[in-house]
Formats: sequence, C-alpha cells, structure tokens
Amino acid sequence: LLTGNFFDYRNPDTGGREFYLWYIHCMVQILYAVLIATWLALRYGPPTLSPWRFAALLFAIGVALRFGLPALLQPGFLTKGAPLLSIWSYLPTTHLPTLMLGVLIAMADSERRRRLLAPVVIVYAIAQLQFFPGWGGLYTLGFGLLLLFVRRVPLPRFLSSVLLPISGASLFIYLTHFKFHALL
Repeated sequence: LLTGNFFDYRNPDTGGREFYLWYIHCMVQILYAVLIATWLALRYGPPTLSPWRFAALLFAIGVALRFGLPALLQPGFLTKGAPLLSIWSYLPTTHLPTLMLGVLIAMADSERRRRLLAPVVIVYAIAQLQFFPGWGGLYTLGFGLLLLFVRRVPLPRFLSSVLLPISGASLFIYLTHFKFHALL
C-alpha cells in the first residue's frame, strides 16, 4: 500500500502499478512524516521552537534529503541531474521541501519574512531546474514569488463563483482524467 512512488518508472514493465497515483502516495507519506516530526517537536523540542522555525527546519532537512540522497545514490546526479521518470522524481524526500516552502510562504506575515523568503524561492527553483527534469522549478519560482508578493487577486463575483468549484474539483479531475484519455 502507498508505495507506487517507490518505483523507477523508466522500466516499461510497471508491474501493474498505477503511475498517476504516485502523487497521492507521496502526499500521504509526507503528511505522516510531518505528523511524526510535529509530535517529536512538541514532546522533545525546545519551547522556543516556533511554527516558523519548525517549518524552516523541515524545509532545510527536506532540501538536504532532496539533493543529498540522489547525490549519494544516483551516479552522475551532480553533473546530469535526475533521469526522467526515475524514482527521484516521486519520493516524499523530493517533495517535502516544496511543501514546507509553501508553508513558510503561507506564514510569511511580514514584509521582512517575505523579503527573506524571496531569495530562498529563487535559489531553490534554480536548483530544481538544474537537477530535476520538468518545469517544476519554473512553477516554484513563478507561483512562489506570486504568493509572496501578491496577497489578493480581486475577481468579479460571477468569476469567483465559477472558479471555486473548478479548483475544488481539480484533484478529482487529476485522478480520473487518465481513465478517460482514450475516449477524448
């Protein structure tokens, strides 16, 4: 159960694994890891460990794991990056820092914190583009900076009433569109 993301999809024989479910497996694993880390921090952590510092610590650990594990275990990672469809694209250690960066952005309640995070978003996005396939780094850069500096986007009421159900259904659309792509 929940191990579809621990598979190297470069091999055409997927062993019956549903490729598109890797994200759900990864997200559940990340949530478990954050839950355990939260419990450990509350039980054994110092009283000065604020939510901001906790999120920053998990982000730093996540960055070390995201780039450190493949650097140690994937030959050529530092020169060529992670191969397309390799296990390094789907592990919780790959996506934990991005999630925690989003948490930090959400908690950036002052101009000082937003200015502190902007170069972190830029450097992290560049590292993503350098070492991992796809456009994830561009998404991190664009949306990370947008979320940091554009706090509200005013929309007419009729438009927001249309966009809200669509955004709420996006996970369902993602999970089911593979089943219907042959019909479309």
